[in-house]
Amino acid sequence: MHRGYERDPHGKRSACADGRTERQRPALLLLFAAVGTVIFIAVGGAVGALGRYAVVTASAGTWGASHYGTLLVNIVGSLLMGLIVEGISLGADVSEGVRLALVVGLLGAFTTFSAFSLDVFNLYDDGRLIAAAVYASASVALSVGALFAGIALARALAV
Repeated sequence: MHRGYERDPHGKRSACADGRTERQRPALLLLFAAVGTVIFIAVGGAVGALGRYAVVTASAGTWGASHYGTLLVNIVGSLLMGLIVEGISLGADVSEGVRLALVVGLLGAFTTFSAFSLDVFNLYDDGRLIAAAVYASASVALSVGALFAGIALARALAV
C-alpha cells in the first residue's frame, strides 16, 4: 500500500482496503482537524459560559444586581485576554487548539458585550440614566485598561 492507494497485479491504482482513495484522505484529515477545532472551542466555551453564569449569579446575590457580575467578567476577561494573547505572541508554547479553547471558547463565552449592552439598556429602562452612563463608561474604560494591564503583565513575566 502506498499513500492511500494500492496497485493491483496489473499495476493499476485501486482504492485502499478501507475503500478510500488517495484524494479522499486529505479531505478526511481536514474534517478531523475541523472537528478537533470545534471540540476545543466548544469545551472552552462551556467552561467560560459556566464561569460567567457563576460570577453573575454570585454578584446578584452579593450586590443585588447582576450587572456588577457582567462588569467583573468583562474586566477579568480582558485582563486574561491581554495576558494570554501577548504571552503567546512573546513565544509561550501553546498549541493552536489550546489557544482557540482559551481565546475563542473560554474568554469568548466568559466575557460578553451583548450582556453588557442589555445591562445598560435595563438600567436606562429603569430610569437610572446616571447609573447606565457610569456603568457603560466604567465597563469600557476598565475593560480596555485591564487588557493593557494584561499585555504589560505578560511582557513583564517574559523578561
